[in-house]
Amino acid sequence: MTETSLIAATLGLAHPWKITSVTFYDEEKRIEITVDFSIGGSFSCPRCGATARLCETATEVWHHSNFFNYSAYLTVRVPHLECTNGCGCGKIELPWTRRNPRFTLLPQS
Repeated sequence: MTETSLIAATLGLAHPWKITSVTFYDEEKRIEITVDFSIGGSFSCPRCGATARLCETATEVWHHSNFFNYSAYLTVRVPHLECTNGCGCGKIELPWTRRNPRFTLLPQS
């Protein structure tokens, strides 16, 4: 198992999610992980579960103070989806917020 696949499994990532980069800073005990989704990946409406289309994306940074004894930062391109049933445009639930609620969304500057 590679470091990328280990981190992906720990975060609960599955297609269409993917890790695009991992950088370790040993002296600072810091890890920076970039997460994106595959073009053409399909998502469901966060409200009703119907098929949804991408309407926009936003970049978010999430922090975990003790991820394998490192301070971890996830930089993520988050899809906002438009439901085909008319629920509107909404942000999906991210895998690491379900499996590991210790990640905190940092405020945007």
